[in-house]
Amino acid sequence: MLKKVGILGVAGVIFFTGCAKQEDPRLFEAAKSSNPAEVRRLLSKRADVNAKDEEGFTALMFAAMEGCQETVEALIAGGANPNLESEKGLTALMYAAGRGHQGLVKVLIEAGADIDAVNKEGAGFTALMYASGRGHSETVQILVAEGADLDIRGEGGWTALMQAAYAGYTDIAEILLKAGALVNAKNDDGMTALMFASVDGHKEIVEMLIEIGAQVNAKTKQNVTALMVAAFEGYPEVVELLLAKGADSSIKTDSGQTAAMLAEEGGHTETILLLEQLAD
Repeated sequence: MLKKVGILGVAGVIFFTGCAKQEDPRLFEAAKSSNPAEVRRLLSKRADVNAKDEEGFTALMFAAMEGCQETVEALIAGGANPNLESEKGLTALMYAAGRGHQGLVKVLIEAGADIDAVNKEGAGFTALMYASGRGHSETVQILVAEGADLDIRGEGGWTALMQAAYAGYTDIAEILLKAGALVNAKNDDGMTALMFASVDGHKEIVEMLIEIGAQVNAKTKQNVTALMVAAFEGYPEVVELLLAKGADSSIKTDSGQTAAMLAEEGGHTETILLLEQLAD
């Protein structure tokens, strides 16, 4: 559109202003329904590719959730910003990673998505944390290969390795450890990945962490150890493994409890007998 304007008192200067892009709810629907042809049509009609709905979602975020690579590519080609955040503080990359859409993760990173962006409005997680905590090993592998920071700490000091260890995702824990994740990092309470693996009885991960160099007798702020949490929760196989690897059963918590006392408190007879037999 041509328009005559006056600037600094000089009238008659002609500028080409073009047609402003408009928010078009149909673009959101096209992204949600994985309709790349409709996305391209709407963009050609000047739909605002970076418009947000009432919850701060963009069309790219919807497409990332749905996992349609062609739709994502169409939006990116139309100028979609991969680093915009929803009202919950999540980016398109976080949504894709959290749902295990590994192909989209690579596309978004290549389009300039911040691989280490942190969800500041929520749990402080990164795309790697979302993928690790939900068991998407192939997505984790891609993020690691693309250079994701392995040791960023989310809310409470959690790391991706801690999430994988707690959830029992052995393959993801292995990927992260091989890539150099800090095995003895502690969260805000002093919990380590070994403790998180022990508290839910994930023996294979416990063994893997110890082999990599996890400190068996590391303590929380309340002097709780991995042996204690395994004993309290009643996982005799993990207790036996930890003792074999040098766990000290004589350590006491701030309240004066040993692993055996905690096993008794939890009502785990087999674990109590095991501690009596194997403890120093």
